[in-house]
Amino acid sequence: KDMQQNRVLLCFVVAALLGCCVAVELFPYNPVANSAAVVHSGNARFTVLTDFIIRMEYSNSRHFEDRATLAFLNRNTHVPQFQVSHQNGGVVITTSHLQLQYTGGAFSASSLSVKPRTSFGLQPWHYGQLDTGNLFGTIKSLDDTNVISLNCSLISNVIVNGESLHCEYGLISRDGWRIVNDTSNWGLTPANAASSPQWWDSVNVDNEDLYFFGHGHNYTRALYEFTLLSNPISMVPRYASGIWWSRWYNLNNWDVQNIVGEYEKHDLPLDVFVLDMDWHTKQGWGGYSFDQRLFPNPANTLGWLHHEKGIYTSTNLHDDDGVRSTENTYRAMANYMGYPSNSQNTIPFEICTRNSSYMIGLEDITQGANYAAGVDVAWIDYQQGGTQGDCTGLVQNPTIMLSHVRGTNHVRRRENVRDVVLARWGGLGNHRYQVGFSGDVGTLNWADLAFQPYFSMTASNVGFGFWSHDLVGPWNDHELHTRWLQWGAVSAVFRTHDRGMASGSCANNDPSQCAIVEIWKLPQRYFAAARAAIHLREKWIPVLYNGVRHAFDTGVSAIRPMYYNYPQYDAAYEASASPTGLNQYFFASDDIIISPVTVPASTTNMMASKTVWIPDGQWFELTSGLVRNGGKSVMVTKNIDLTEIPIYIRAGAAIPEIHWDQKNVTGIAMRQYDPLVFSVYVTVSASLYIA
Repeated sequence: KDMQQNRVLLCFVVAALLGCCVAVELFPYNPVANSAAVVHSGNARFTVLTDFIIRMEYSNSRHFEDRATLAFLNRNTHVPQFQVSHQNGGVVITTSHLQLQYTGGAFSASSLSVKPRTSFGLQPWHYGQLDTGNLFGTIKSLDDTNVISLNCSLISNVIVNGESLHCEYGLISRDGWRIVNDTSNWGLTPANAASSPQWWDSVNVDNEDLYFFGHGHNYTRALYEFTLLSNPISMVPRYASGIWWSRWYNLNNWDVQNIVGEYEKHDLPLDVFVLDMDWHTKQGWGGYSFDQRLFPNPANTLGWLHHEKGIYTSTNLHDDDGVRSTENTYRAMANYMGYPSNSQNTIPFEICTRNSSYMIGLEDITQGANYAAGVDVAWIDYQQGGTQGDCTGLVQNPTIMLSHVRGTNHVRRRENVRDVVLARWGGLGNHRYQVGFSGDVGTLNWADLAFQPYFSMTASNVGFGFWSHDLVGPWNDHELHTRWLQWGAVSAVFRTHDRGMASGSCANNDPSQCAIVEIWKLPQRYFAAARAAIHLREKWIPVLYNGVRHAFDTGVSAIRPMYYNYPQYDAAYEASASPTGLNQYFFASDDIIISPVTVPASTTNMMASKTVWIPDGQWFELTSGLVRNGGKSVMVTKNIDLTEIPIYIRAGAAIPEIHWDQKNVTGIAMRQYDPLVFSVYVTVSASLYIA
């Protein structure tokens, strides 16, 4: 509650006092710290941002960086109480929880250190020390990687599609501290207009620009305070928590209606219809004009989805090709960009050198025509390289800037609509532009399935826990396909997708050996289990959407590791730090533990076996109704039928659900709850409260 009140207070204070600093972002911000928080000592500058976070800068010129970066927008936080003692050419800064000592000169192991003042899991730190207890963060995507380490030092040289993985360590560590190095980041242009996106200006002027996070094992506090400095996790529209369909296939208007009809016929909910890249004209990999052979009247098709079915739409974009002269909006875009009236030259994809002009024209003119026709979500399938668009690569890359612009379009236009994008991760700060697209699933096997929950919950350590993964199944393992759909049903975003494994050469050679993307084509036993999981997801839209709001308020994503709540127990780390799926489970809220089945069934009893740690308190086992008493070392091993997803509800919780209406299965996620039903889980010793 205090965090939520502070969030509201921060927004009002910044908006009221700093009207000059309201460039296009979800919330106002001011990159210049309150002078009362700043301490100078020679060539060093220290800024006490919170009781637990101190910015540490070193500049030979004594000219320090006050521009925002995409990682850190707001440094004008409430100034905590602290003491300063200048001594022997250095300084000692003491907050309620930390004590920083600087002895002068360049930052080194002997000149700069921090030690804890209270016992909360923080180990002493000195400059250059390795963070051996880091709990990891995330990477750009899972394209061409399959199962991969999230230890950034082990994958720093991995390049996929001409771009680094943008690997970022977690903001939390079992050592209790984390150093975020913002030295190589780019300062942004001044935020001087509410209608102008902030843009890359030049590289950080500091010789060193470090942020010390010293939250100990108060992991959720670290994530919350990061969002004070970087703005909140965006709160996406409710339909994003529903059911998404996508497939790389040459769909036309009739196909769209037929697929929606199949969902209705098989009692399957559908909330978002995604058109992969074949929706546009075929002059190249990318394009912005609907292929009239497939969609003679796009507005009619999208309008039918919207107004008759309540379904939102998304289109796939590969922006690197620029805007060709064959695009419907080319002439208007060329005029905007100052091209001669007779020009037929492609307008190149130059988002770094042209500042914001190209992207604003692209969004308001070229893409603007598609938004006007009814497109809701930009699927930014950008994977053409980190240095394209005249970018320098690494922190200055097209991935995060495309998400930034499209994730704030409605704010820039002052429209009362929430933006949502589907895009890869571009680096720290990308949490403001949701949701994540993890790329084409590498291999349809149990190992890749098991890696996805681990990948999602670990990404929460940098505020990016809303990942959308490909949900698809191989032709020869219906159990794997069913379990993949069940995992999707309890994940942050449910999106079935086929990247071409269900058509093309496969279909030409032997259609019976193609991957399956249409859920209704599963054999009945597997289809029934998958549909039950999908029904559960749609019934739990209020739970999922509460998670979206909770992430916005607290910085804690919907898919969260067990160690957030139980940092004192080794079992919590074992549950959430394993990419194998054997003992893998996570919190979907403070009252719901989920352990998706990501291992195959035994050939003996046709049951999958899983071991789940039951934490302190009493927990209802959803499928059996049993009440489990938890504790530090309480482990439950059980055999799991194909129809089951191990879910545990904290005793005393009331879980909100929507009523299931089999007569109208499309567009459920955005409908008014009517009625809203509460499932109450009460024991003799548990008090009732609303989750």
